[in-house]
Amino acid sequence: MGFIERRPGEQGYRARYNDPLGRKHSRTFARKADAQRFLVEMEGDKARGSWIDPRGADMPLAAWAEEFLLLARRLSPTTVQTYRRDLTRYVLPRFGDYRIGRIPADEVENWLNDEVEAGIAPSSVHRHYRTLRRLLQVAVEKQHLEHFAESGLDGLVFPNGAGKPVSSSSFWNQHFTPSLRRAGVKCRVHDLRHTSVALAIAESAHPKSIQARMGHSSINVTLDRYGHLFPELDEAIASAFDGRLAAVHGARSSVVVNASFGSE
Repeated sequence: MGFIERRPGEQGYRARYNDPLGRKHSRTFARKADAQRFLVEMEGDKARGSWIDPRGADMPLAAWAEEFLLLARRLSPTTVQTYRRDLTRYVLPRFGDYRIGRIPADEVENWLNDEVEAGIAPSSVHRHYRTLRRLLQVAVEKQHLEHFAESGLDGLVFPNGAGKPVSSSSFWNQHFTPSLRRAGVKCRVHDLRHTSVALAIAESAHPKSIQARMGHSSINVTLDRYGHLFPELDEAIASAFDGRLAAVHGARSSVVVNASFGSE
């Protein structure tokens, strides 16, 4: 429980209390009644689990990243090393001076777009975004933030001839159900949407193209939902390189053999 004190020579009343993690906080008021009201509110927030560190949202992201890395020490060394590298090279140069409660969503989207346009691999861009998102998620868990926004709207996949939404009953009865019956499969309409993205990624589609095709509000949404598929694409690219190198090596070997026979 908090308490109120008024030291000799000081003006006002200082309300002192401990947060849910045991850290000490204080705030000074001109009137004792205001200090008492404040303590009641803080105790109520703690009891409901909704208490937020009043200084947390104003903490620079760079300062919070240092605390985040200390908290991450329980994770594997490889994971910590990845967090540290991504924060140092990609996240903090762009957002280190921002307050953790005041990072503009459009600036995050601009950052991701800049990385894509710079030729950074989509799987790496997605990992950088995951690192920033995890940084803010842990800030919420540690009562530095109340929440952070992750929003986006899906576009229309099956519009009618006028470009408007098709009525659910019409599409289901006249198109979708008969198609499932003919194909001999069972699935939801939304499964087709995810399948189309997976096929597009397998064909090396650019993340920005997928964003436009899906009608996502930002590339953040695209990478958040489908970024896990890009590492598979990287593996496919690596396999393709291996095949090309093997073909080149085989061609060179054939030239050497033919040259040997020709010299006899």
